[in-house]
Amino acid sequence: MITNFEPFFGLNKSLIQQVCINPVLRNNLKISFNENNLFIPLSHMNKQTKENLIRRAMDEAEKGIKKSNSPFGAVLTDKKGNIVEAAYNTSKTDCDPTAHAEINLLRKAGKKFKTRVLEEYCLFSNAESCSMCMSAAIKAGITFFYFGAPSEKNMDPYLTVFDVAKKSKRKLHIETGLLKEECIAQIIRGRNKLLK
Repeated sequence: MITNFEPFFGLNKSLIQQVCINPVLRNNLKISFNENNLFIPLSHMNKQTKENLIRRAMDEAEKGIKKSNSPFGAVLTDKKGNIVEAAYNTSKTDCDPTAHAEINLLRKAGKKFKTRVLEEYCLFSNAESCSMCMSAAIKAGITFFYFGAPSEKNMDPYLTVFDVAKKSKRKLHIETGLLKEECIAQIIRGRNKLLK
């Protein structure tokens, strides 16, 4: 049974109830239901919005690069694309191998919202997450992921976001390659700075 009837794009209570029992209608409207039977749109942001949010993640990565950290940034948004939190990698300055952008983001959001459950949010990063970060985001209940650059081949362990997603009990929406070339260029520049 639907527990939240707050309408998305004009859906009323009667239509929502029909959607629950009619998978064809559900697919045509491009909506899905999470484990708590809250409905969410599958296609909730346009390309320009997603690219702007990747650019915001890149802005975060720049903060890390300036402090000689790894060149990664991430933002957390609501389903409409409003940023609720942002973070960058601080693993070098914090002497903490877990202080990746996504982990820092989850920690900040958890403290801000006083919860470990972030299922109503979307994660954007300038690069595909490592297995630690992807697993942590899934544990937090996030199911919408948007990435720029692909996984780095030298990751250890080498598990892509798709490898991790295969093991998830939740249905995940993963979109990669947003501003791919810009993100790759930023990461190469940031990595080169670390070598100097």
